[in-house]
Amino acid sequence: MLYDEIVAMLAKQLKIKDVSTIRPDSKIKEELGADSIDVLQVLLTLEEERGITIPDEELATFKVVQDVVDYLEKQLKND
Repeated sequence: MLYDEIVAMLAKQLKIKDVSTIRPDSKIKEELGADSIDVLQVLLTLEEERGITIPDEELATFKVVQDVVDYLEKQLKND
């Protein structure tokens, strides 16, 4: 499931041991402590693994975990 994959990547990148603390409505920067580089690393990994390209201007639109999931689901569905 895409959501679980993204949560696992965020947890690894942000060194969060308890993945259950990451929820769909978790604010990526404010609650999870990610900075722009962390978000970029996760998205670059997703791009490589899924063979998609995420435009830089989309980065600013990802506020909560579900934003990333929704965007990727839409992109993968269109391929």
